[in-house]
Amino acid sequence: MVVCVVSAYYNVSSKLATKEFIEIMDSFFTNCSFNLVLFTEADCLPLFSKWRAAWKDRTILVTWPLEQFAALEKVSAEAWEQQRKKDPDQTATASLYQIYFEKKEFILRAIQMNAFRAEAFVWCDAGILKLPAWLPPIKEKFPDEKGIVPNSITLLQITDFQEAETPWTDYSKINRVSGAIQAADKDMWIWWSAQYDAMVKKYIKNDLFFGKDHTILASLCKLFPERITLVKPPKGVDPPSLWLLPYLSGF
Repeated sequence: MVVCVVSAYYNVSSKLATKEFIEIMDSFFTNCSFNLVLFTEADCLPLFSKWRAAWKDRTILVTWPLEQFAALEKVSAEAWEQQRKKDPDQTATASLYQIYFEKKEFILRAIQMNAFRAEAFVWCDAGILKLPAWLPPIKEKFPDEKGIVPNSITLLQITDFQEAETPWTDYSKINRVSGAIQAADKDMWIWWSAQYDAMVKKYIKNDLFFGKDHTILASLCKLFPERITLVKPPKGVDPPSLWLLPYLSGF
């Protein structure tokens, strides 16, 4: 089965300083040979072209301006601005929230492109490789198709769900699942994207915070448990929040 990694980078405010973020991306994209579709701004193309020079036949770089995000078509600008006020963390911007929303839209665009004729797609945050010690096996094996379950989306479970929690629980202060890496076959991604959009509409109706994707993902896990493969990091793994990177490398 052909698997394609999809990622994106936009120069917006985040928790990591730009220099540190660039160093992490350099190590990841320069050394890993996976099929890649990467969306970014025009100013960033030369940098990614340099990093992927050894893997030109496995790389598709796409210029896609923030202004053309589906996030701005499907959700009002006012709703995005309101997310900052609801965010308990208060560290993000409306643009960053829109990038979180756009992850599945980037996947859909890669599917529409028939990129590498892939049958499965893995969303991967551009700054994922925060532990350099993981690089040797990852650069050869990520993403391993064996970790992708048919008709299911694979997510990392950070903490256990509680029995009383429902799809309508306020997950803004609870990190149950991570959206940093998400893996599924293309039919599942198409279904998943539609469910994500529907859940965002319900969040807006119920006045819940949806700026960060872990909230929507947690609700979808509760609503569709039979369509989700949750992977828990082994005890002692540090950082546990990035475990899907080695997991999808066959660890």
